[in-house]
Amino acid sequence: MFLEVRNNDWFANADDREALFSLLADLKIGAAITDASGKRDCLPMELPTPKDFIRFVGNGGEFLDSSDKKKIDDWVERLEQWLDKGLEEIYFFLHQHDESDTPIIADYTLEKFNKKLGSKLPRINFINQQNSLLG
Repeated sequence: MFLEVRNNDWFANADDREALFSLLADLKIGAAITDASGKRDCLPMELPTPKDFIRFVGNGGEFLDSSDKKKIDDWVERLEQWLDKGLEEIYFFLHQHDESDTPIIADYTLEKFNKKLGSKLPRINFINQQNSLLG
Protein backbone atom coordinates (compact mmCIF):
# COMPACT_ATOMS: atom_id res chain seq x y z
CA MET A 1 0.00 0.00 0.00
CA PHE A 2 1.22 3.48 -0.84
CA LEU A 3 0.09 6.99 0.00
CA GLU A 4 0.57 9.89 -2.39
CA VAL A 5 0.70 13.29 -0.71
CA ARG A 6 0.40 16.10 -3.24
CA ASN A 7 0.36 19.21 -1.10
CA ASN A 8 3.72 20.87 -0.45
CA ASP A 9 2.57 21.93 3.04
CA TRP A 10 3.23 18.36 4.23
CA PHE A 11 6.91 18.82 3.43
CA ALA A 12 7.49 22.51 4.21
CA ASN A 13 7.95 21.99 7.95
CA ALA A 14 10.68 19.51 8.93
CA ASP A 15 8.79 18.31 12.04
CA ASP A 16 5.59 17.66 10.06
CA ARG A 17 7.55 15.86 7.35
CA GLU A 18 9.33 13.67 9.90
CA ALA A 19 6.05 12.87 11.67
CA LEU A 20 4.37 11.91 8.37
CA PHE A 21 7.13 9.56 7.27
CA SER A 22 7.50 8.09 10.75
CA LEU A 23 3.77 7.33 10.79
CA LEU A 24 3.94 5.77 7.33
CA ALA A 25 6.88 3.60 8.42
CA ASP A 26 5.02 2.48 11.56
CA LEU A 27 1.98 1.57 9.46
CA LYS A 28 4.15 -0.07 6.77
CA ILE A 29 2.76 2.25 4.10
CA GLY A 30 5.06 3.37 1.33
CA ALA A 31 5.25 6.90 -0.02
CA ALA A 32 4.12 7.24 -3.63
CA ILE A 33 6.20 9.77 -5.50
CA THR A 34 4.75 11.72 -8.39
CA ASP A 35 7.26 13.32 -10.71
CA ALA A 36 5.38 15.76 -12.94
CA SER A 37 6.50 19.06 -14.38
CA GLY A 38 5.17 21.91 -12.30
CA LYS A 39 4.74 19.64 -9.26
CA ARG A 40 8.33 18.73 -8.50
CA ASP A 41 8.02 20.58 -5.16
CA CYS A 42 6.03 17.59 -3.88
CA LEU A 43 8.67 14.92 -4.39
CA PRO A 44 9.11 13.28 -1.01
CA MET A 45 12.41 11.51 -1.55
CA GLU A 46 11.97 9.34 1.51
CA LEU A 47 11.39 5.63 1.81
CA PRO A 48 9.30 4.69 4.85
CA THR A 49 9.25 1.08 3.57
CA PRO A 50 11.63 -0.97 1.41
CA LYS A 51 9.19 -0.53 -1.48
CA ASP A 52 8.63 2.48 -3.67
CA PHE A 53 5.95 3.56 -6.12
CA ILE A 54 6.90 6.26 -8.59
CA ARG A 55 4.36 7.88 -10.89
CA PHE A 56 6.33 9.52 -13.67
CA VAL A 57 4.44 12.01 -15.84
CA GLY A 58 6.49 13.00 -18.86
CA ASN A 59 5.90 15.89 -21.18
CA GLY A 60 6.45 13.96 -24.39
CA GLY A 61 6.40 15.53 -27.81
CA GLU A 62 9.31 17.88 -28.35
CA PHE A 63 10.45 17.27 -24.74
CA LEU A 64 10.70 13.49 -25.03
CA ASP A 65 14.42 13.48 -25.84
CA SER A 66 15.51 16.71 -24.16
CA SER A 67 13.68 16.41 -20.84
CA ASP A 68 11.87 13.12 -20.26
CA LYS A 69 14.81 10.83 -21.01
CA LYS A 70 17.06 12.96 -18.78
CA LYS A 71 14.54 12.64 -15.94
CA ILE A 72 14.44 8.86 -16.46
CA ASP A 73 18.25 8.78 -16.30
CA ASP A 74 18.08 10.73 -13.02
CA TRP A 75 15.56 8.24 -11.61
CA VAL A 76 17.73 5.29 -12.57
CA GLU A 77 20.67 6.83 -10.71
CA ARG A 78 18.53 7.51 -7.62
CA LEU A 79 16.98 4.03 -7.69
CA GLU A 80 20.42 2.48 -7.97
CA GLN A 81 21.43 4.34 -4.78
CA TRP A 82 18.24 3.32 -3.01
CA LEU A 83 18.70 -0.32 -4.02
CA ASP A 84 22.18 -0.17 -2.50
CA LYS A 85 20.58 1.15 0.72
CA GLY A 86 17.98 -1.62 0.98
CA LEU A 87 15.16 -0.83 -1.45
CA GLU A 88 13.60 -4.18 -2.36
CA GLU A 89 10.76 -3.43 -4.78
CA ILE A 90 10.14 -0.68 -7.32
CA TYR A 91 6.81 0.09 -8.93
CA PHE A 92 7.40 2.57 -11.73
CA PHE A 93 4.27 3.81 -13.48
CA LEU A 94 4.71 6.20 -16.35
CA HIS A 95 2.60 8.08 -18.82
CA GLN A 96 2.90 11.05 -21.11
CA HIS A 97 0.61 13.94 -21.86
CA ASP A 98 0.48 12.57 -25.40
CA GLU A 99 -0.03 8.85 -24.81
CA SER A 100 1.42 8.00 -28.23
CA ASP A 101 4.84 8.78 -26.66
CA THR A 102 4.31 6.35 -23.75
CA PRO A 103 5.65 3.24 -25.53
CA ILE A 104 8.79 5.15 -26.55
CA ILE A 105 9.60 6.38 -23.03
CA ALA A 106 8.56 3.00 -21.59
CA ASP A 107 11.05 1.17 -23.80
CA TYR A 108 13.76 3.69 -22.91
CA THR A 109 12.99 3.13 -19.22
CA LEU A 110 13.15 -0.66 -19.62
CA GLU A 111 16.49 -0.36 -21.42
CA LYS A 112 17.94 1.78 -18.60
CA PHE A 113 16.50 -0.41 -15.81
CA ASN A 114 18.00 -3.51 -17.43
CA LYS A 115 21.38 -1.91 -18.04
CA LYS A 116 21.88 -0.01 -14.75
CA LEU A 117 19.68 -1.83 -12.23
CA GLY A 118 20.21 -5.40 -13.40
CA SER A 119 16.56 -5.91 -14.28
CA LYS A 120 15.64 -8.52 -16.83
CA LEU A 121 12.50 -6.87 -18.09
CA PRO A 122 11.41 -7.63 -21.66
CA ARG A 123 11.76 -4.71 -24.05
CA ILE A 124 8.87 -3.49 -26.18
CA ASN A 125 8.59 -5.17 -29.55
CA PHE A 126 7.60 -2.33 -31.85
CA ILE A 127 5.71 -3.27 -34.99
CA ASN A 128 7.49 -2.13 -38.12
CA GLN A 129 5.76 1.05 -39.25
CA GLN A 130 5.90 -0.14 -42.86
CA ASN A 131 3.39 -2.85 -41.95
CA SER A 132 0.81 -0.36 -40.72
CA LEU A 133 -2.45 0.34 -42.50
CA LEU A 134 -1.10 3.76 -43.48
CA GLY A 135 2.04 2.45 -45.17
